[in-house]
Amino acid sequence: MAGRGKHMAHKIFDIENVLHGKQTVLAVVSHPDDFEDYFSGTMFYALDKRLLDPNSFHILVCTDGGKGGRDTTTTADELKLTRKKEQEDSLEFMEIPKEQCYFLDFEDGYINNDDNVLTERISYYIRKIKPDIVFTHNGFEAIVEKPDGMYYVHKDHRVVGQAVMDAVYPYSRDLLFFPHHQEEGLHGHQVLNVLLAETQNPNVKVDVTEYMSQKIELIKKFMSQVDSEEWLYTYFKNTTGEEDKYLECFKYVKIII
Repeated sequence: MAGRGKHMAHKIFDIENVLHGKQTVLAVVSHPDDFEDYFSGTMFYALDKRLLDPNSFHILVCTDGGKGGRDTTTTADELKLTRKKEQEDSLEFMEIPKEQCYFLDFEDGYINNDDNVLTERISYYIRKIKPDIVFTHNGFEAIVEKPDGMYYVHKDHRVVGQAVMDAVYPYSRDLLFFPHHQEEGLHGHQVLNVLLAETQNPNVKVDVTEYMSQKIELIKKFMSQVDSEEWLYTYFKNTTGEEDKYLECFKYVKIII
């Protein structure tokens, strides 16, 4: 067995194959703007290639975003309202129906999964929406190294990423978990496909260079979080870029049990 494991290849997946036949996508993210940062280039690619359409996408935002600002003159309550409005403006730009974005409003920076409360909420939306694939954060790597340095993955991202994977398997599938969902007419749902952003060892790389102008215009909707357009291009080149390409990189997980 040790010999077999030593020679197993690191399989690379093509995004067109990953998304082929998928009708419904649920993106579970920590903050307003996280979907846009990590997944919007792939969304624009999928729309352009007619792999998906805007009605395919549902977005679950787990925190209120009330702490994610460096402007000390803005209160948390003001920032929460600003970031929710920015998220709504982003939905309009992406042509995703606003009814397909859901807010859990956990406190930004303090989200946790004590007593599986976060897993329960995520499982609820998985059972309600019945996605074919889930997009979320990678909850299992805290430091991602790049050629010019490294970055530390936000704690909220790690908490949400782990809670999502727990919801995917086994909580949303098995009806004895959170049986009160059945009172609302919900049934178990098994997710077999997950794309995790923020990983040291991606097995899916999407060349989004052609869609960067759209992605940048989209993220500029979140002016509470953006320094400048030039800064955005530099940020994305440093975090996921390779040579002259802008990429979105993921670990694709295919659930087999």
